[in-house]
Amino acid sequence: MGHGYLLREIENELMAFHDTIGHTADNRASTGTLEKVIQLSEAFKVNLSDTVFRIKKERQVYLVIEKYHNALVLLMDETLERAKLADRVFQDQLHTIFDDLLYFIEKRFSAYLNLDLELPPHYVTLSQKTWAERLDRLNSYFSGTDGVNVYNFISDNLLRFINARRHKHLSLRALLYRKEIISELELLAASPKMIDAARGLHELLIYMNYNSRGYLELFTTEIAAFANGYKDAAEREHFLLKKVQMLKRLYSNTAIGLHPAKEPIKGMIRAWFNDQLSLFSQNLADVVAPFGTMPHGFIPSKSARAIDKVYCTFSSGILAILLRAAEQAGLVKVPSLSGLYKAIVPYLSTSRKPELSVDSVRSKSYLFDEKTRDDAIQLLEKMIDKIRKM
Repeated sequence: MGHGYLLREIENELMAFHDTIGHTADNRASTGTLEKVIQLSEAFKVNLSDTVFRIKKERQVYLVIEKYHNALVLLMDETLERAKLADRVFQDQLHTIFDDLLYFIEKRFSAYLNLDLELPPHYVTLSQKTWAERLDRLNSYFSGTDGVNVYNFISDNLLRFINARRHKHLSLRALLYRKEIISELELLAASPKMIDAARGLHELLIYMNYNSRGYLELFTTEIAAFANGYKDAAEREHFLLKKVQMLKRLYSNTAIGLHPAKEPIKGMIRAWFNDQLSLFSQNLADVVAPFGTMPHGFIPSKSARAIDKVYCTFSSGILAILLRAAEQAGLVKVPSLSGLYKAIVPYLSTSRKPELSVDSVRSKSYLFDEKTRDDAIQLLEKMIDKIRKM
């Protein structure tokens, strides 16, 4: 499966099983097919990654990723149509396999997909098939925690999105953003380290740049309620100052967002904090007011800059190589290479790229020429020389 058409074995396995559906298929045959397809799917991920790694021209990578993404969409549609005679469990498991494969491509290789591509309606419907069930399972987890209000807000918005009738012209960007939110919610719920559900959910929405006014109202309403629980204005102001410092330490991925063209949520929140602190400092207020309830005549400040950048004198291509090498050499410990890029890249800029894209830097760590590699080595040699002279 390492050469040629990478989906051929999966297609052959599904085609062979198709002839038995509704005739001689039994649970053992279904189970065997699913196990084989899962095995082949994992091999497909490895082989696709290896194929991309070996390609030197970026344009060819775009073509390969587009080819397999389109092929999977069509194969999923065709397979699930044929599987209508099979039992419901088998259909659901097939859908899960395809959804996982598509999400693998959409998340890992999003830099090579046209995120503004208009999706076919059947793909949108199939992609959302399990959302309500997954959200219901998550609800059973968050409903007994202090994060229930935040979770209900997210869940209600996602369910409204599922039931909306405007998906005729839905973009891949919009669908992928929401798929990632659900996946991140599931990871959060399963994390043994998560103690404070409300804090975890807020950090997730800020990380995902959930830049809606509705979320800003929810966030500031909760902050106001906590702050106003203190007995005097000085304590409330001190509480706000502590929250501002906590906000500064949170990472927000401004390369994505619920509304990509609008201001980032972290900047929106910081602007609200600035307004509240300004009111306190001028003795114009002694209680904290949620967003949208400012005193009459007060002019809100503009959104603060979300992230202070560190300027790099070398290219983003060299940065990509250095980060990938650091992870592979074990110099940093992160859950994934993607996590490393997400944690560092948004805080950096170069002379040519004031705003670096996480996906772009990630793709450059796999696609680079010999000159960029040599430049990265020269940069490291320069650092070694400086260290020796310290």
